[in-house]
Amino acid sequence: MNLLIVSPHFPPINAPDHQRVRMALPFLLELGWKITLLCVHEDDVEGIQEPDLLKTIPSEVRIEKVRAIPVSIAKCLGMRTLGWRSYFALKQRGQNLLKESSFDLIYFSSTTFFSFLLGPIWKQKFRVPYIVDYQDPWLNTYYRDHQVSPPGGWLKYSLSQLVARAGEPRVVRELSALTSVSSQYIKTLLARYPDLHEDQCYLLPFGAAENDFTFIESLPKERALMFDPHYEINNTPHRRNFVYAGRIGPDMHTSLNAFFGALKTIFEQAPHLQDEIHLWFLGTTYAPADKASPQVLPIAAKYDLESFITEIPTRIPYFSALQSLRLAHGTLMFGSDDEAYSPSKVYPSILAGRPLFALFPSSGEVAPFVRETTEARVVVLDELDESHKEVDIISGQLASFLEAPLEEELYVDKARFSKHTAKEMSQVLHRIFSSHTLKKS
Repeated sequence: MNLLIVSPHFPPINAPDHQRVRMALPFLLELGWKITLLCVHEDDVEGIQEPDLLKTIPSEVRIEKVRAIPVSIAKCLGMRTLGWRSYFALKQRGQNLLKESSFDLIYFSSTTFFSFLLGPIWKQKFRVPYIVDYQDPWLNTYYRDHQVSPPGGWLKYSLSQLVARAGEPRVVRELSALTSVSSQYIKTLLARYPDLHEDQCYLLPFGAAENDFTFIESLPKERALMFDPHYEINNTPHRRNFVYAGRIGPDMHTSLNAFFGALKTIFEQAPHLQDEIHLWFLGTTYAPADKASPQVLPIAAKYDLESFITEIPTRIPYFSALQSLRLAHGTLMFGSDDEAYSPSKVYPSILAGRPLFALFPSSGEVAPFVRETTEARVVVLDELDESHKEVDIISGQLASFLEAPLEEELYVDKARFSKHTAKEMSQVLHRIFSSHTLKKS
């Protein structure tokens, strides 16, 4: 069957929203899909390029790249966003592809939601069904509801929401199905659009990319590593490096404040640990180097802990993040105040095989998964007994994690975890696609 995938971000660009597609490609090919992938040329995308990502793309995939309006021109018009800049180029190339080939299905997988608007247009013109992938909410009230400054500022957010309010109703009305990383997104969409039915909505979390951890074994450790295992303070090499890799936003401040409050208590009770431990926060924003600003250090400074932390706020290479997690003494995970948020970083933190400390404001969907599949140390703030001091409970778990034997590894229940691999995700995606193609199999 012939599948057209629209993913504006694609390797060599390092972006989180193409990872589902990238990981699924080899498995979908094995399952009989003929795939054409429509994306934006990497030179027209703001973001870091990681050529190693191209080595994971099967040669059988036909990749069609379009040129977007250059940033240098678009920013003068206030249209720097990739969705605006690439819309007409994607539309034209997509229409040419649909004219010259007989496609059975179109799959939009991106957080560049502007591309979703092409679904109804192409369906009407070419009678090809489409499926959209909600990795984030398109019409998103979180920032207004919580009075939190959105990425890019209020003007950019307001314009994007104006497009969402105008475009999402038609996109949802005309789609054949949707996939989503969060059940909360599905509930919201079902409540918002009465014509959308439950049997059109599929919960599909991100898959665990086991192949990527095999791939990094071929990379030189010196080139890929983002933290210094021999980092020294006061001429004392740190024996324990703990790594967090991924976005940090205002929605995670509850978790971070609880974490640093507990860490301060631990250092007060066990001063010797101050000479043994260093924390690394890698790639905490999606911003380029000239625009990235620290997200963690200002919070740590409130607890006088900034000297124990190194933060690299700019986005880092994907495989460097995996390598850093693999070689750390332990990994860290922080949950969001937004219960619908489903971080893609969960699986790499588990696959790294290092001891894991995870702290969540509330249970949501991620905490139960981590508990069911691993023996990580997990703290959920909402579950703490009010009769106890919250910081003491957290510090007890955290101290156990920080002082764990250096040779300790994370236990993972392989039988349960195997249901969440990229291979299994691709099997589910195959079944969804097969149920909604022009030629149902």
